[in-house]
Amino acid sequence: MWREDTSGDVLLRIRDAYVLEEIAVERVRKSEVPPGLIPDEGLVGPIFPFTQTETGSDVVRDADGDVLYLTAGELTFKHLFDSLGDSQPGGTTLAFELVKVVGPHPLLDVDLCDVAAKQTA
Repeated sequence: MWREDTSGDVLLRIRDAYVLEEIAVERVRKSEVPPGLIPDEGLVGPIFPFTQTETGSDVVRDADGDVLYLTAGELTFKHLFDSLGDSQPGGTTLAFELVKVVGPHPLLDVDLCDVAAKQTA
């Protein structure tokens, strides 16, 4: 992936490769959803919890090709999702949480827009 500023100069080069896996488990009853997670418009259902794993790596390089950040390993997320009762893709995320980090992932704490701004300063 290439990110360019309006002058056409390359600021950052980002290359990533990930395998994404989502695993759904049994449905959650609407009555089991914590009240603080229910949106103002209410729940439609069915509600599903998902575990998502992303395994892979990212390399962020500056315009000269020097490595700024390198990530590798696995991230595990937990989702609680209202499918909205239809067969269409999408729905409403009720909860999303990063629960496990394996390997170095410095990009979790970095704003790449700030990094790009520093490259042009």
